[in-house]
Amino acid sequence: MKGIKAVIYETNGQSMFIDIGDKIQFISNDISCIISEKSTLEYLKNLFYIIDDWELKYVNPEMIDGDNWKLSIIYFNGNKKEYSGKSSFPNNFEAFERLNQELIDGVYNG
Repeated sequence: MKGIKAVIYETNGQSMFIDIGDKIQFISNDISCIISEKSTLEYLKNLFYIIDDWELKYVNPEMIDGDNWKLSIIYFNGNKKEYSGKSSFPNNFEAFERLNQELIDGVYNG
């Protein structure tokens, strides 16, 4: 978690934001709360495992309409890494979405 300031995931008008500061704040479309360092560390460990071999862009030019998504990782030193797609996804994208859903479920269920 050292060096990471925020993780932002946006898809089709929905967003999930993890702000890592003195306290770790989780913000989604309809909820904002403080989450534990343990939950955040577990999330980040799994996130970096999942995205380890991702390319920065996934685009299917043959699709006129489709899902748009973006994952941004912002570092305290000002660097930013962005992964994005339009109607195209990495092979293990479902694992990424499951990871996000597990975090959201944990927030909602306390």
